[in-house]
Amino acid sequence: MDESSISVNQHIDQEFMNDYIKKARSSDFLTRIDAVRNFISRACQESNQEVDTLFLAHFPDDLYHKFQELSLRDSNVEGYLAMKALCSDVFIFIFRNTNKIGDAKAILFLELFLKFIKTRDHYSVMNPSALIEAIDNCSHYTYKVLISRGYVFANELIEIKGFVNDLISALSDANYIKKLEDDRQLFLYENIQGDPLSHILTPRRPLALPVTSYVTFCFSS
Repeated sequence: MDESSISVNQHIDQEFMNDYIKKARSSDFLTRIDAVRNFISRACQESNQEVDTLFLAHFPDDLYHKFQELSLRDSNVEGYLAMKALCSDVFIFIFRNTNKIGDAKAILFLELFLKFIKTRDHYSVMNPSALIEAIDNCSHYTYKVLISRGYVFANELIEIKGFVNDLISALSDANYIKKLEDDRQLFLYENIQGDPLSHILTPRRPLALPVTSYVTFCFSS
């Protein structure tokens, strides 16, 4: 892609784009990771399709392959949670709008996200509402693509969306917050405990603060 073809606006500029491309090609793996993180942070409010195209076109291949490798491993592998969190951030960023719905490379990241969430671990979602929006944007495409490719867990994308919606509602309930403060950790709903997809909310900081708590999902295999 011609770097000069990217439009300049208030959120990004040509220098930033060129810097992403340069760092994404760096010989240092951590520099490539930082390039992805910085791009997401800077462009998350951007809705320019050319910007999204550039992000995917220059996404570091070895970082994608690292996601792919770890998505099939146990959660006790070194670096697993950090890579899962970054992969989730990439998924949320790509599907924050509908620009790349149906894009072959974008769908690869959707598949990675679904593989990651099948592994039992404690994974913290910093922004549940952004996750819901990303799921909303891509869920109508999920069945056609993933079921046709032999995935048997496409329905769980909808289960996650429902859980996060329920969680946000629960966090506005004073009685639930009081129980959370008393117990420090509990199952959100008793009837979820026997479900193949179990979810646990674990507070990571005092609940006297504004309710933007981390959401920790424990996914059973």
